[in-house]
Amino acid sequence: MRLLKGIDCTVRGLLRAIDVTIAVARAVVVLSATLAGLSVVAAVVAYVKRELMRTLDASVEIAAPPERVWELISDLPAYARWNPFIVRAGGELAVGGRLHITIAAPGHRPVTFRPTVLELEPGQSVTWLGRTLLPGLFDGHHTLSVTATEGGARFRTSEEVSGILVPLLGGIMRDSQRGFELMAAAVKARAEGRGGGT
Repeated sequence: MRLLKGIDCTVRGLLRAIDVTIAVARAVVVLSATLAGLSVVAAVVAYVKRELMRTLDASVEIAAPPERVWELISDLPAYARWNPFIVRAGGELAVGGRLHITIAAPGHRPVTFRPTVLELEPGQSVTWLGRTLLPGLFDGHHTLSVTATEGGARFRTSEEVSGILVPLLGGIMRDSQRGFELMAAAVKARAEGRGGGT
C-alpha cells in the first residue's frame, strides 16, 4: 500500500512538473509571438516613415531684422507679387483660421489648398495643416519660421507630408522641394531690399 501511495505521489509530482513545463512553454510561445508581433509593428512603422512620409525643407540666412522677415511672410495677400512658390495666399492668420494657399511647384500646374492654422507665434512662426480630400491621403504640416541671428535673421520653410498618395508623388515632391528653395531665396531678396517693394 505504501508503495502504491509513494508511486501515486511521484506520478502526481511528475504531472505537476509536466503542467508547469507546459505552462512555461505556452508562456514562451506567447512571448515569442508578442515579440514577433512587435517586430512586425516596428517594420510597418519603419515602412510608413520611409515610404509614406517626406520632409521638404529650405532655410536661408538674411541680412535684415527678424521683424522685417516676419512682416513679409505674414502679409499673405502680398505673396502674389513676389513669391515664386506660394503664388496666392489669404485668409485668417490666427489659430483655427482657414487659409487659401495656391502653390505652383516648378513645372506643375498651380494647386489650391484650404489649410487650417494650427500654431501661431507672432513674429516667430506659423504652422498650418493642409489636406487633400480626406485625412491620410495627403496631409501636409507646413511651418514658416523666423529666428534672430547675429547678422539678422534665419528664415525657414518646412513641411512634413504624409499619406498613402506620397509614394505616387515623387516627381512633384522633388519639384516642390525646389519651390521651397526658390521661396527662401525670394524672402531673402525681398527682406534685403533686392526684390522690389512689399
